[in-house]
Amino acid sequence: MIVVVTPTHPDDWFTVAAESAPDTPTLMVSGQRTLANVRRVAQATARAGKRLRPHTKTHKMLELARWQLDNGAAGLQVAKLGEAEVMLDSGTPDLLVAYPIVGAAKMPRLNSLAARTRLTVSLDSLVVAEGISRALDPDNGIEVLIEVDTGLSRLGVMPEQAAELAAAVAGLPGLAVAGVLTHEGQVGTQLQIGGLLEDLVSAAVAKMAVAVAGLRRIGISEPMVSMGSTPSWRQLLDHDEVSEVRPGLYVFHDMNSVRAGSATLAEVAAVVAATVVSVSRARHEFVIDAGSKSIGNEPRVLGELTSYGYLPDADAHVVRVSEEHGVVAASQTLPAVGDRLVVVPNHVCPVVNLHDAATVMQEDGTQTEWRVAARGLSR
Repeated sequence: MIVVVTPTHPDDWFTVAAESAPDTPTLMVSGQRTLANVRRVAQATARAGKRLRPHTKTHKMLELARWQLDNGAAGLQVAKLGEAEVMLDSGTPDLLVAYPIVGAAKMPRLNSLAARTRLTVSLDSLVVAEGISRALDPDNGIEVLIEVDTGLSRLGVMPEQAAELAAAVAGLPGLAVAGVLTHEGQVGTQLQIGGLLEDLVSAAVAKMAVAVAGLRRIGISEPMVSMGSTPSWRQLLDHDEVSEVRPGLYVFHDMNSVRAGSATLAEVAAVVAATVVSVSRARHEFVIDAGSKSIGNEPRVLGELTSYGYLPDADAHVVRVSEEHGVVAASQTLPAVGDRLVVVPNHVCPVVNLHDAATVMQEDGTQTEWRVAARGLSR
């Protein structure tokens, strides 16, 4: 029997997930919550008249990609060619590889994808575009989205530079510039330290508007404006300039979502079930069999506490991790060796990538195993 200490969630999903896991550590997914999350975003996006192209890097599962497509997604986004090759089997009519594709070894695979589906790539330099253009088979064409840096400071040109790059790319054989793209991932980070959502989103949209104005000046009259992150997707629907949203994390959510205010614990659909393997009354801590190889290694500083994941049934945090050990600082009552609990990860995307499969629990209590089909495909 699981010791449940100070429940802080509105139903028993976390407890049921812990009790029902076939073994531990196991990635457990609520089918009911996941489908509700998928439908919520799809319906709101459709009402706003926008395109939805979810980023599959969160789940990496064909079954879930099909749920997204069946519920109105116009296509899918991936980060790498390996993920794209897997996601073709979902039946998607439209794939975006949102990452600069560099290197001769990748070009035959890019050509194969372009021959099989409508393919779009994002890039932020003419060098990348020239390499793709030179390698394209004459029968293949690829659409290009110019990536714009709206504040994440990772990839992307400055908004005022987008038109110059777009004009150069448009002159290359096989490439057609469809518009501009950004990932305003800074929104979620800044929300966790007290930023105002509407202001952060409006600032990102304003930068995209500068890029769009430049594209229109060079003759691209109706450029696609593709933006996306889970914390910002809903606010983006209120901006006429935006034509496509690309959230990914929303299917499962995690503690980052909860802390950013873009989800509640009632919407968290993926957790890691773990077993208590040791208890220290002297330190008022206990150890679970889920360490960095199961729950990840991304810390979040919460005042004086550093958390590697939250245990809702115990209202406690994993405060230290090694590969196979998660050390939990007990907030109140200590559990017993053999008890099971679940960990809500800080960042669920890399956690999914640590597991070969997920055990998916349906509303009627039945379980199905979904393979993490695109796991580890970083090329």
